[in-house]
Amino acid sequence: MNNTGNAPRWQLLKALLADALDRPPGQRQAFVDAATHDDDDLRSELNALVAAAGCEDSLLDSPPTELALDALQSYATAPWIGRRLGPYCLLKLIASGGMGQVYLAERVDGQYEQRVAIKLMRESFDRVALVSRFKAERQILASLDHVNLAKVLDGGITEDGVPYFVMELVAGEAIDAYAERLHLSIAQRVQLFRSVCRVVHYVHQKGVVHRDLKADNILVTHDGVVKLVDFGIAKHMAPSTSEQTRTVTAQRMMTLDYCSPEQVRGDEITPASDLYSLGVVLYRLLTNANPYRFATGDSTYDLAHVICHMEPPLPSQAVAAASPAARRSLRGDLDAMVMMAMRKDPAHRYASAEAFSEDLFRHLEGLPVQARRGAWSYRAGRFVLRHRAVVGVAMIANLALVGGIALASYEAWQANLQRERAERHFASVRKLAHVFIFDVHDAIQNLVGSITARKMVVDNALVYLERLSDEASGDAALRLEVAAGYRKVGDILGRPRSPSLGDSRGAMASYDKAKALLTDAVRDPNEHDANFRLAQQELTLVYRHQGQILADLGQFKEASAALHTGLTIAADLAAADPAHYENHLSLIDTYRVKSDIELASGDLDTYVKTSATAIRLLEAALASAPDDREILLRLSRMYAVHGAYFLSRDSSDESARQAVVVYRKAHAMFQRLFGSNPDDERSAQSLASVQSNLGYALLRMGDFQQAAKELGSASDIVTRSIARDPKNAELRSGQSFINVNLSIALLNQGDIPGSIDAAHAALAGFDGLPEGTRVRTGNRRNLGEVHYYLGKALERRAAGRGPGAAQVRADLHAACVHFHQSVDILQDLKDSARLNPGEFQPDTVRKAMQRCPSSPRIAP
Repeated sequence: MNNTGNAPRWQLLKALLADALDRPPGQRQAFVDAATHDDDDLRSELNALVAAAGCEDSLLDSPPTELALDALQSYATAPWIGRRLGPYCLLKLIASGGMGQVYLAERVDGQYEQRVAIKLMRESFDRVALVSRFKAERQILASLDHVNLAKVLDGGITEDGVPYFVMELVAGEAIDAYAERLHLSIAQRVQLFRSVCRVVHYVHQKGVVHRDLKADNILVTHDGVVKLVDFGIAKHMAPSTSEQTRTVTAQRMMTLDYCSPEQVRGDEITPASDLYSLGVVLYRLLTNANPYRFATGDSTYDLAHVICHMEPPLPSQAVAAASPAARRSLRGDLDAMVMMAMRKDPAHRYASAEAFSEDLFRHLEGLPVQARRGAWSYRAGRFVLRHRAVVGVAMIANLALVGGIALASYEAWQANLQRERAERHFASVRKLAHVFIFDVHDAIQNLVGSITARKMVVDNALVYLERLSDEASGDAALRLEVAAGYRKVGDILGRPRSPSLGDSRGAMASYDKAKALLTDAVRDPNEHDANFRLAQQELTLVYRHQGQILADLGQFKEASAALHTGLTIAADLAAADPAHYENHLSLIDTYRVKSDIELASGDLDTYVKTSATAIRLLEAALASAPDDREILLRLSRMYAVHGAYFLSRDSSDESARQAVVVYRKAHAMFQRLFGSNPDDERSAQSLASVQSNLGYALLRMGDFQQAAKELGSASDIVTRSIARDPKNAELRSGQSFINVNLSIALLNQGDIPGSIDAAHAALAGFDGLPEGTRVRTGNRRNLGEVHYYLGKALERRAAGRGPGAAQVRADLHAACVHFHQSVDILQDLKDSARLNPGEFQPDTVRKAMQRCPSSPRIAP
């Protein structure tokens, strides 16, 4: 093989050989195949060189210090295999470095099966410094807790005085090898690398600098989870004097290929140094090449000089010969981002790993990236510093010509630049706001406890959309996005039967804004206009959600009108495209909510017809898709509401029995949903709701013991949900309803103290609700009822104390106070036609009040 006549090819071969030998032997062939896929001769030559370089070295090839360390390691490793540390037995050596050896270990105490990694400090000539460094690593790892970090499980010192710690076993491969083996695309590699940025940002927030970020220390598990490992030379920021001393020693253990210029020079190490190393990792991940492969020599000095003083080629240039397609993908944004992370001056790199990750996200979303701003001026500035004399002469020679041209064209260029900049800004702000309102909000809306975060996300995005809407009043799609934002804010503020802040009035105001924008959008029907159909979909949601709020406020006439309009639009959408899944669901939901409102208003005959239509549509949909969770959830809710119909129809035992049958059917469906996905909060809350209603129906039948059992189970589910989502007004309202019925069941069982406690819990729950939720008809009715039953429980407690006691008089007085509060609430509901004939009536309370003295209205 003779390449002396082809210098560029020989240089390329040398560079590829260096990159191949950087990798473990098992990964070299994959690298060679990828780097030379379209050049058989080059592959053959490179394979021959790799094979030759892979021959075992003789003793004369290794310096004495390396031989000494190898001998120490061989001596120290063998005795550990098979030894036991605490409950673990060491099985084999799986990794070795400057700080210690990592062994695969297995738990052998019989408690449970577990495999772990145990890191033992290696032998060293400077034992005191190494022990200090090893303990520092253990302490750093113990202080960190992140999904992308291996957890520290235990630690200690062996009988021989050797420190060790036990870690989670990470079965993975280096990030670059993982990407090559799966042939990941550029975009997939960038997404994978963003996980690295996130965990490094977490580490920096905890005050730790890793100082040895490299591909071999970033592992990826078989299921694609990134794990950052080896904190052997990591340090806390703002270290003590003793730690600074240890840092000098630790710097000798770093991997030079990934080191920042300040690490090479021995300057102060900050998170910016890790940012530089991240840039090198991304460079190699995207190009399969070492950024400094052009170093003129093989010595450590040459490499250190290049790192400190020379700029590496752009990533797109590094892959130009091997892959023109990769060159096109890397040119521009990715070139700029990698080079910004690898700038020589730490002050000009990314401000944080999070900022690096955010710029990569913007690139993936097609948005302008921060790295492109000022990148040219940065490179130009460095060129000037390196070539002061040449640049000075050129500037003098060309100053007059450049000045004349610039003066003639400056104003036109500046105007065009400003226009383009404004257009780019408008487009990027709009896209970012759209991502937050639709993608980010929808991604977190089912997460427990996300109400506040959802509102903040949508509110902030809406501010930008409203400003853009003022600038582009004729943009129909933009106005539609604003309307959708208002609708989502309304949902967050006070949509009934869903996680919300309980602000009904605020929700109605936001829905009104959305409705005004959407009504304009559908004023001129155009069935072929995508915006017209999207506006119809949003408008259906607005009318449906407004109808629910109006019904909860007792405004049934207005609620019915809203649902009628929404149903008309939903039917038109479903008829226009019968195969459209979302439109079909929207029609079913509108029928379902309309039937709920008819039931709540006491219009039972109409309810039967509307609910029958909704159930028929749902059962037909379920027949064609038996495992569709959305259909199952809606049908179970319809069955649950149908149970409420039987209870509203009359007060007979037969109606209560039919309600129990329907509730049990719905309960079985909800258990199926909840059991298949216990983390689904919607299914859990629906299960609690139907179990609560089942308890109420059993209460009506007189089965107080079983009623208390069902209500207690429902209370347990809701209590767990509230603990995870304390600002959810719907959950707290449901808990109060459960406590009302639990108080009644316990009272009828003779558990007077339990009944009183449950009633007080219900009252406290109602008092803690937001005003918009507290004024709902159902909550007002339950509040009036619990005051009555608390009064009855207090009367029963007084009767059991015996005559003449002061506590008896206090109980009777308090009972009468609660009776008065109950009758005031219930009579107000009856006067406003918000109390149906079959529901708890004020006359029942008045009969109890006949035993009261002179109408006390305040507690003693």
